[in-house]
Amino acid sequence: MSGSVCKNLEMFGRLCGDRAAERVRLVTTMWDKVNDTNTAENRVAQLEGNFWKPLIDAGARHRRFENTSESAWNIIRDATGDFSPLLIQEELVDVERRLNETAAGKALYFQFQRLLQEQKDAIKQLSYEAKTQQDPAFAKELEAEYKRIEAQLQKSWEETEKLEIPLLRRLALSKKETRHVSILYWMYLMRTHIGSLTQRTNMLESIEALRKLYRKYKAVAALEIMITFMLECQPQGHTERSLFMSAENEVAEVIDKPRTEVDLDSAIRLGQGLVAVRIPGHPHRSESLKKLIELLMQRFQKQDTISDLDDLVMLHRDILGLYPPGDKARPSLLHGAAHCLWSRFQRQGRTCDLEEAIAFEWAALRLYQHGHADHVKSFHNVVRCHGELRKAGKVTDVGELIALGRTVLELGPSDHADYASSLRELALRVSEGFNQQAVAVDIQEAIALTDSALTYCPRDHVDRPVLLKAIATYRRKNLKSHAKTDRDGVKRLIGVAVYNTLGTLPTRLLDTLTGRLCGRDELMSDFDNSAQYKELLESATNYHPPQHEYIRETVSSYFQYATLSHRWGSDEPVLRDVQGRVIYKMELPHGIIKLQTFCAEASERGYRWAWSDTCCIDKESSAELQEAIGSMFRWYRRSSLTIVHLADVSDDGALSSSVWFERGWTLQELLAPRAMLFFTQDWSPYRECSSSNHKEDSIVLAELEKVTNIARHHLTDFHPGTDDARSRLQWASTRHTTRPEDMAYSLFGVFNLHLPVLYGEPKENALGRLLAEIISQSGDLSVLDWVGEASPYHSCFPAHIAVYRTLPFLSSHADQIQSSMLNVHELVSSSQSLDALFASLSKFDPPHFIGRRLKLPCIVHRVTAIHPKQWERSTSSHAYGIQAEGLTSLQIVLPNELKNDSLTTLPYVLVRLWHPKLLRPPTVADATATEQLAMTLGQPFHALLLEELPQNEYRRVASSSVIIARAAGAASILCSNVQILSIV
Repeated sequence: MSGSVCKNLEMFGRLCGDRAAERVRLVTTMWDKVNDTNTAENRVAQLEGNFWKPLIDAGARHRRFENTSESAWNIIRDATGDFSPLLIQEELVDVERRLNETAAGKALYFQFQRLLQEQKDAIKQLSYEAKTQQDPAFAKELEAEYKRIEAQLQKSWEETEKLEIPLLRRLALSKKETRHVSILYWMYLMRTHIGSLTQRTNMLESIEALRKLYRKYKAVAALEIMITFMLECQPQGHTERSLFMSAENEVAEVIDKPRTEVDLDSAIRLGQGLVAVRIPGHPHRSESLKKLIELLMQRFQKQDTISDLDDLVMLHRDILGLYPPGDKARPSLLHGAAHCLWSRFQRQGRTCDLEEAIAFEWAALRLYQHGHADHVKSFHNVVRCHGELRKAGKVTDVGELIALGRTVLELGPSDHADYASSLRELALRVSEGFNQQAVAVDIQEAIALTDSALTYCPRDHVDRPVLLKAIATYRRKNLKSHAKTDRDGVKRLIGVAVYNTLGTLPTRLLDTLTGRLCGRDELMSDFDNSAQYKELLESATNYHPPQHEYIRETVSSYFQYATLSHRWGSDEPVLRDVQGRVIYKMELPHGIIKLQTFCAEASERGYRWAWSDTCCIDKESSAELQEAIGSMFRWYRRSSLTIVHLADVSDDGALSSSVWFERGWTLQELLAPRAMLFFTQDWSPYRECSSSNHKEDSIVLAELEKVTNIARHHLTDFHPGTDDARSRLQWASTRHTTRPEDMAYSLFGVFNLHLPVLYGEPKENALGRLLAEIISQSGDLSVLDWVGEASPYHSCFPAHIAVYRTLPFLSSHADQIQSSMLNVHELVSSSQSLDALFASLSKFDPPHFIGRRLKLPCIVHRVTAIHPKQWERSTSSHAYGIQAEGLTSLQIVLPNELKNDSLTTLPYVLVRLWHPKLLRPPTVADATATEQLAMTLGQPFHALLLEELPQNEYRRVASSSVIIARAAGAASILCSNVQILSIV
């Protein structure tokens, strides 16, 4: 961020106060024209992490303008809410200050004084040049220009002096701000200073009176005024020096008090006054300078004010003059001065600060003893500053930077906090030298350095992704450098492409030409003997990035494969049946004929490779089976064609008659592939369609929609994940698997989840683990919308996936919800209570699992009365009338009887599930977020009945029908009991 923008940001804080940043909206535009979303998101992340960081940290928020009217109004509504007044408004109105007496006015005054002083220094230089000029005519012109600028500057200086706040006015302001100062004393001060302020006796009496006043009332403002008098009256004689020394010590003691007694700004003002009183030559001046540096650094770290940074640099220069080179404190002071200059460079970008920081750090290095903790840190800072000078266009020899970096690593212990960053910095410089070929370096050194830095960054370390990306970049440079000069380098590039491509394919593939099953080694060997390999080796002698992509595409195209989807029969060939044999020569039952026909069909359509789940997986290896189940969706997605054999559909049959649509594993085999072809029992294309992809045939797609109840866009362009989990569970609810637990395992790919496969576990546990992971990753509570038998794994989950066949409550009762909505205006009229409820709900984390316990945010309604209605003998169900706090009376039907002891509090609650997504942006035009909340809470909802257990835990009570609850009124909503319950 440039210096001028930093100053603008600082002045914004002076004008508006720290809290005003919460009202700032940083708006980015042209989102409607973005083609590459990732690039745009990365740019926004750079802005938020660098240029906007001070505002973001202070509470400002980023918003996107989508070039629509709705987007514009959303930004305006967000930026024009109810806010507290700005700092300058409070100062001008509440405290009745004048403009030059505000925080912003004072900042402008001091900045303008500094600027005028710089201009005075500049015209002194101009005067010197005029006097030393040899050409008389030119010297005369310079002299005239000097006089004109000096006159203008003097006028500006006089105008600036008018902005200084007079002493009596400062006293009046201090009186307003200091609660404990006696009004009699202010009258005494006014009387004293209306008289002759030049009278020494009055000055000394004032100093003593101010000291007494501070001791009695602890009024820090009295000490500030006392220092003003001390500056105007230097001590003369032993008595006065004793008085001044005693007063100085008292101020020093106040400065050292805890910040709970003396605020930081007051301590700094006292420290500045004390430094001014203790003029050069004073025995305690160095102590005062050190303390003021400490206080200013504290405020700078909190407020990041550039004026404090300027003062710190000036004070460090001042204090360094008090410590000769042999003093033990001098190295740390030099290091501190360099740190302040580095911080100022980061905000203002002045390379002169970098150069001075380097000089200070080198001076510190000469004084540090070898092995000192800050010795390596100073070396590291020198390297860092040199790197920034190079970026700024200043000439810095890259060989010198590399030598510096190596010295840092040699001197510094490997357990030093900066050691990893030193490794990374040296690797960057080595890579830079390698690019320029300016020094004799090997890119392998950069790889080794970055690899060492990785050992200091565990898997969750914030720098690890950056280091991994860097090491990949260095390795690519290494590959390119070898490929340009050496045929073996080209072979390595092809080998890497083959290795990476095979990593995305199944472990084994069938060769449709030879009929042999090939593993990874055979596949790599086959490519090495292919015409494509020879062509790449002959044509690629001088590589550039586009040719790297060409290699990857050529290898990927060579390994295109087709997959088989089918209903397993009883005689399917497995791995041990086909391994080491030619499938076209095998004579086995019908299963091998299906495999042979599939491979022949794939070969006829131009696919050299094929995959079938019957014989290409070693099902006797639990590790390989786990990997296959976790990768199967990706393998079908990666395939170029999926061939579906419908063994129970004749030539004139329909898709709907096939059992293929009732099997669990075939759901992902339907959704994952980009291209599919259906074949009937005699291997004729379904409906004799000539299309190369039935997913592009409108007639076949219409049939698929009808038989599966899956929308067309999901069939043609499905994205795995936990979005809309309830719909995906509904697609699977009519399907079955031979092994009950496979019903859950077959959905891992559909939801893009990676969970262990535990054959032998109860099916309820498998389904429960799947549903728990869906909630933990997405917070989607629609999976709790079911009616039926509860799972022994967790009371909130069903025992069978079949319960998801019915539509969720919100979809099936849309008309009922709209007609039963409460009057929103009654809720909105109680805006303060609604705002409080909004704030309470917005603090919730999404629902998640801790172990087997579901942490569920919800609105709780305690059941106050249970009225048995009837018992249905035919269905073994129990009907009850329920009364609960904040709800209208409702009817529920349960498979089991409730506890209804009138002598104790009922152990039941009805809960409304809650998720932060429900606080989404308004769906109704001109509605605020709280109005949207009112509309949401005013609707009927699907309630869960929970039974309270010991130790503040709950268990869901399964129901035989949906429990539809309604709020009793606006008042009951505003008094909602918001909790996070632990459910087992």
